[in-house]
Amino acid sequence: MNQTKQISEADAIRSWLRQQISQHTDRSLDLLENDVPLSSYGMDSISAISLAVEIEERYGLELDTDTLWEYRTIDRLVQLLTTLTPA
Repeated sequence: MNQTKQISEADAIRSWLRQQISQHTDRSLDLLENDVPLSSYGMDSISAISLAVEIEERYGLELDTDTLWEYRTIDRLVQLLTTLTPA
């Protein structure tokens, strides 16, 4: 995958994730920072499982239940998803 396509894909994933996290945490998109742990925004285990299911459905992946705690920021999740999604 060329670098421009990879950046574009990462931006699309980041944008989608930010929207989902905003909905799950009732936080404005303007208040979400890409390098802050999701738990700082009030993301709990129930909302994390729900988000993981949405990620699985959107990207056709199967995630471990601990994925959102291991990759706990938006940027870390974007890095993971760009490596797992097909080119």
